[in-house]
Amino acid sequence: MMTKFAAGGAIILGLCALPVSADKVSASSHAFSFPAFTAVKQGTVVAHPSYFKFLQNPAGARVMTFMWSFPAQPAMQRGSITVYSLRGQAVKSFPFTGSSGMVKWNAVKDGAPGIYVARLVYGSVRQNIRMMLCN
Repeated sequence: MMTKFAAGGAIILGLCALPVSADKVSASSHAFSFPAFTAVKQGTVVAHPSYFKFLQNPAGARVMTFMWSFPAQPAMQRGSITVYSLRGQAVKSFPFTGSSGMVKWNAVKDGAPGIYVARLVYGSVRQNIRMMLCN
């Protein structure tokens, strides 16, 4: 067993003793530089923090708070949030004229427990939210 290790070690030492030749590669290129800015386009920013959402309320609280913000839309347009039942019946409607805001819906007066869809229409924006009211 020992002779196998000794023979293996001798072979490895013999390989290490051989001269090694490698190709030398040399290359150069011009230093990279970023292109110069020639002009900056002016206009509206494409990515705005737009949203239509409702705030989660504690269990048993039957008040829904809707919030919206559409800064890319022109201000003072007429808009509305309409709450529909699953049968397609309008349960409550909230008209508004601002591109952002908040409105609260007291669901105890208008809605029974169940699944509802709130639809926001403001200018060219059309968005829906599905929600479930529990007892």
